[in-house]
Amino acid sequence: MLQADGTPPEKCTPDIMRIVVQQHLSCPSVWAIFPIQDLMALSAQHSQRPPAEELINDPTTTKHYWRYRMHKTVEELAGDVEWVALIKGMLADSG
Repeated sequence: MLQADGTPPEKCTPDIMRIVVQQHLSCPSVWAIFPIQDLMALSAQHSQRPPAEELINDPTTTKHYWRYRMHKTVEELAGDVEWVALIKGMLADSG
């Protein structure tokens, strides 16, 4: 798991998510596209929702098919200086 020995982690902590995002950024592809939930999971502050509430696609319910509502505003995310700096740093380090 994640190019490491041992058992997989029980939870996706911000540290685990950093490894996942960094692996994607270090791939030789031209594009790396991330769901907003993956980027929000880089911060414990932004990833407090239960996983069931993060579900985007519920094919059993046509009323809520492919719908997602963020629990943070764009202004709140942009105002988190440490989170924005982390993402900028990861992008800069990826070349």
